[in-house]
Amino acid sequence: MASQICAKVSTPRWKVPFYAVPLASREEKHGREQPFFQKKRRQRVEHTQIRIGSSKKYFMNRLRSTLILLFACLASVGNAQQAMRLWYGTPAADWNAALPIGNGNLAAQIFGGVAVERLSLSEGMPSLTMGDLYLRFPDHTVYKGYTRDLNLSTAVASVNYTSKGVTYTREYYASLCDSVFVVRLKASKPKSITCNLSMSTPRQKDRIYDTDGMLVLSGISETNQQQSGKGRFITQVKPLLKNGRATIKDGVFSIDKADEATLYISMATNVVNNQNVSADEVSKCTRVLNRAYGKDFDLLKERHTAAFQQQFERVTLDLGSSQQGLKSTDQRIREFSKTNDPSLVALYYQYGHYRSICLSQPNAQLPFKMNGKYCGTSDISEMLLQNQDDFMVVLPALPDSWKMGSVKGLKARGGFEFDMVWKNKVVETLTIKSLFGGLCRIGSSVELVGKGLKKAKGDSPYLLYDLKMRKNEIMVLTRKI
Repeated sequence: MASQICAKVSTPRWKVPFYAVPLASREEKHGREQPFFQKKRRQRVEHTQIRIGSSKKYFMNRLRSTLILLFACLASVGNAQQAMRLWYGTPAADWNAALPIGNGNLAAQIFGGVAVERLSLSEGMPSLTMGDLYLRFPDHTVYKGYTRDLNLSTAVASVNYTSKGVTYTREYYASLCDSVFVVRLKASKPKSITCNLSMSTPRQKDRIYDTDGMLVLSGISETNQQQSGKGRFITQVKPLLKNGRATIKDGVFSIDKADEATLYISMATNVVNNQNVSADEVSKCTRVLNRAYGKDFDLLKERHTAAFQQQFERVTLDLGSSQQGLKSTDQRIREFSKTNDPSLVALYYQYGHYRSICLSQPNAQLPFKMNGKYCGTSDISEMLLQNQDDFMVVLPALPDSWKMGSVKGLKARGGFEFDMVWKNKVVETLTIKSLFGGLCRIGSSVELVGKGLKKAKGDSPYLLYDLKMRKNEIMVLTRKI
């Protein structure tokens, strides 16, 4: 279905079945935070009173109410973007601090250096580095206003800074639709993009060369399951300039005084599966690169973002917000134990969701395996919805600091999808959708009411209910008052 979105950006949005919540499965759960300020915005609008008197007074009141709405909308956009964003005020000091992008088969760590940028590239085979791509900017040793960020809702990373009066912007994404990395270098003034591109590899036997206007790194993997020493790979990097001059010599691609530069990066191996290494990696890599090369950066990004959001937006999580959300991500992490920062928990949850999408797609050679880095996403989901003796217990382990919040799109065994809103740690509204029809068994700490809901028996400290549902039926349950 992702291919449908890639083929036509305007395709109506759809939801992908995703069974994630049961405790026994320990699978990935997805979520993203929605702005908590929306309630405040509604309150402001409800309390805006317009007294009709003179025309001037009436006009001023209307203007005031319009401005309130406008500022609320602007705050909505700003807070939403802030909530979905990892950002830092310095380049990454090491590989672990670099920003990750990926599309299931391709992955990269973006360090965000100013004078020297590094992209650490890898492909579907486990632990197989496909080389490091370096971008060297000789005149960017002094700079200010630096930020690097990763927008979790669009899967696009960026670096921004100002050097010698020119503002530079780099954007990076691993396209879900076109199977390439795309990097754009822009500047606020014409003829400001000057840099050298080169590649490196830790393996001495790998080959780095240039041909047909592109940089190439090729080699043989040291191991690939039972196919040790038989896995071949190749990386191709081909820039496209807007004005300026390009030269390539001895494995170095030099860009001089361009207005803009776009890098198209393709990677491939000869691996078909763990037992078959008969694919032609060169033709695969070249074919993918040629399909994407020359296409507009923004068009490719639009296609990529539309496809990505169909998966990312299936689940939302709102735990509230605080002023801590205005600080850089690394500062928020350092101060977390001493401050109130509920949206950082939601951001962490969303980051695990983001990583699972980037590392596992339907066309990926190998499935993504959950490890300790991302189990926090699973753990948070189990605080909200948990399978206990065939009953889906709502809010079984809610921390005291999460007094108010909401979650949408948590899916459980049997194809049931749960949306919840809670106040004072007690569920207020529970919306359940059945994808296939059947009996949904629910456990709650408070009494629930709703059409078709029947009390059930069982050995549990929770109030137990049965709810028979038809295929695609949606039922709304509320706390009994």
